[in-house]
Amino acid sequence: MPMSFSSDVKAELAEYIAEARHCLIAELSAMLSMSARVRKRKEGYEIIFSTENIAVARKLAIYISNGFNYISQVSVRTAGHAGKNHIYTIKVEDCTVAEQILMAARLMTVDEEPSPDMMLKSSMVIKNVETVETAVGILQEIVSL
Repeated sequence: MPMSFSSDVKAELAEYIAEARHCLIAELSAMLSMSARVRKRKEGYEIIFSTENIAVARKLAIYISNGFNYISQVSVRTAGHAGKNHIYTIKVEDCTVAEQILMAARLMTVDEEPSPDMMLKSSMVIKNVETVETAVGILQEIVSL
């Protein structure tokens, strides 16, 4: 069965591994927005990424390891009819590392308070982006680090 356009794009993007730290952080920021939950715990924050794409899961684990010197917890569970689909979960349970990732992605401020342009929704910290121009500006700012 042929892959969908979005599957083709994901597969192509998953093959590219950024070497520059600012590129790695920009991609992690996008992945945080698209496939992660940020959970508040007593000690701080925990990040949980979920994906059905093994290449994306591998890339996340590599980026967290290369960019933040942390080996994330990776788990797989079977979902769907006849167990054909897999859900890959990548956890950053170390609160210090999770906060470093959130700060590097500019999703959290140094004083651990969400900045005014952020909102807390469904246990996930997300950037409140109102226009495409704003989103492009944020990405350009991240890339210029």
